[in-house]
Amino acid sequence: TARAEIQSEKGKQFDPQVVDIFMQFSENDWKQVLRNDAVFQSPSGLKRATGELDPRQLALADHIQAMNKIVEAITSSLDIEDVLKKALRSLVQETTVTGAGIFLHDEASGEVRYAADVLLPEQFKQSVDGVDLNTLITRGLMDDEQTRFCRDLREIPALVEAEVPDARPDWLSYCCIRLSVDDEKMGILVLFSEKPHVFSADEQALFDRVGRLLAQALQNAQAHERMRHQAITDALTGAYNRHYLDDFIEIEVRRCARYERPVSLLLVDMDHFKDCNDRSGHQAGDQALKEVVRILHLGVRSVDMVARYGGEEFVVVLPETDHKGATEAAERLRLLIDKHDFPCGRLSASIGVVSTDYQNGDKPDAQELFARADKALFQAKEAGRNQVVAWTRR
Repeated sequence: TARAEIQSEKGKQFDPQVVDIFMQFSENDWKQVLRNDAVFQSPSGLKRATGELDPRQLALADHIQAMNKIVEAITSSLDIEDVLKKALRSLVQETTVTGAGIFLHDEASGEVRYAADVLLPEQFKQSVDGVDLNTLITRGLMDDEQTRFCRDLREIPALVEAEVPDARPDWLSYCCIRLSVDDEKMGILVLFSEKPHVFSADEQALFDRVGRLLAQALQNAQAHERMRHQAITDALTGAYNRHYLDDFIEIEVRRCARYERPVSLLLVDMDHFKDCNDRSGHQAGDQALKEVVRILHLGVRSVDMVARYGGEEFVVVLPETDHKGATEAAERLRLLIDKHDFPCGRLSASIGVVSTDYQNGDKPDAQELFARADKALFQAKEAGRNQVVAWTRR
């Protein structure tokens, strides 16, 4: 009755892959498990017991336990890097795998690139005297749905014919599993052992199931990453959006106030940007805004934050930067914009600069910083535009 209920809820209440695995255990298997509940608690300890279970039952218990722990590792996070590391670590810990690696599929180039590993041999990450083991083993696998198992790497003709001692690795058996969901190619899972002929039929079946689960987890993690990215970035320019900017500057201002460290803010406004749209159309204007963001990123440090404030206005937050450094950065950005050839011709920018001075008792909050930057920007425009003006207390 329970099995019928589980089968009827496949793809609804229950994960289809989990149901398929569950259904592989016969009624006799479950009866034996119920009589020997210790199987689930300590299979290794049971092996030292009185021999009530035959080797097949012990292997089944190990298989279940390994699968449970691997699934737990794979589904414990939505962070791609975390998923990869936990999955590989659990495979090495729970199976006869000596080391493991994942290569993710690059849709643009059609190639696979190294992403993560646990004890993956160096030969897999580099070419050895012209013999690229990565390419040798993974070549064509993205178009091959069949899992590849090699019982002994020394049997690969390309390595034998190479006659290069260093190209013959000290790991001997491996398997490559294509990670895909429907028609979407996710990558390749590579597992190896230092011994030949080591992976049993049960483990090979387990690896196939893990590959399917890992591919689904990767797809979920990538979708989550895209959604997270879309939630904090401007859809047109790729700069951070206003919502993320507000949160970031609040945190940064509180941090700098606590430790009396400087923080600066640049408010950048493109001069006469309406003329750009009028002359060349909105598509050219959109492209110009994208190029402004690229220029701003080129002109600041990797720790600095670039956000679209609204329309043709942008904000650059400069942590750990005082008045002098911020003014120099603003002038550098102004010159870069002034010299750039945009789709609608030459453009310029007016920039308002504000910096904190916590050590001298000036402790503006985030709202006050923006108000000061806005005043400085207004002065830059009043002075003829294409200017940098720093806020000063009058």
